[in-house]
Amino acid sequence: MSQSERPVVAVGVPCYNRPEMLDQCLRSLRAQTYPALSILISDNASTDPGVEAVGRRHAAEDARVRYVRQERNVGMVANFEYVLVNSNAPYFMWASDDDWHEPDFVERCVDCLEKEGESVVSVVTEARLEMPDGTFEFFNQGEAFRTFRSDSAAERLAHTIWHNYSIQFYSVHRRSALFHDGRPLTYWWGKARAEHSMIFMFAGKGNTVTLPGASFHKRTRRINCELLKWAVYGGWFPKKKIRQRATRLLKHLRKVGLARQDHENVIEALKLDEASKAHVGAALDRTSRRDTWAALTGWQAPQDYVKQARQAGPQPQLDS
Repeated sequence: MSQSERPVVAVGVPCYNRPEMLDQCLRSLRAQTYPALSILISDNASTDPGVEAVGRRHAAEDARVRYVRQERNVGMVANFEYVLVNSNAPYFMWASDDDWHEPDFVERCVDCLEKEGESVVSVVTEARLEMPDGTFEFFNQGEAFRTFRSDSAAERLAHTIWHNYSIQFYSVHRRSALFHDGRPLTYWWGKARAEHSMIFMFAGKGNTVTLPGASFHKRTRRINCELLKWAVYGGWFPKKKIRQRATRLLKHLRKVGLARQDHENVIEALKLDEASKAHVGAALDRTSRRDTWAALTGWQAPQDYVKQARQAGPQPQLDS
């Protein structure tokens, strides 16, 4: 199949008040080695006129780019939903306006989707975490989704809730997997962990894969980078001051009930049989106990695959 015959990937770019970052995001998308893209920018009524200037400039320079400005601020979730429901292509991906991609990101993900077939619904690469003051040391966040495959929705859901990998939201997805009972999956955007409930729903639809090698750059604060690494490699909570620990504990305990309700809503929507519900419910209980223990004590055990690697020999490399 020639490049011109490959299926189109619709890219939704919800944005608000970050013109310089939006420009970098769009430049990285337009530079993709996979040319069959349709890029929809949804400006959520930015107060900074630079956002519209950047969006309209890219749309004028590249016929694959379309810029839309919302008449009023519709909120983050509705803006993410807008770019999904107003795109029509076999594959879809969200691109946050403060992130950017290496030129091979889309091509690698689509190649995997086409090779794996319908059993895989979402593919992303490893990510490099970018802080305001530089790049965080690389580590493999998505190791648990490298080779895991299952025909059982219950097994996939249990695996996903235990490993809790937020970068999967920014995968290239089969568009058909982003709707359920006629609704876009943004309907299940959670109250506690936001996109985690949607990722949980992805797992109900099929397998999700993370490719080795970081072709995606995600901006976030240093403490978030440290917490993400902590969740995988374990050890003591990155910030050990009593006040900070107490604040995190209170926030965590508040989220426990909300997160449970978010995930139970997804389980109900997926109409699992009783045995599957029991299996996933047990995984939810196990994960809640693990996370509550970590919040109370400040200690997080390493993820299962990290423990296995340590038992087998050298520790995982932190550089790509």
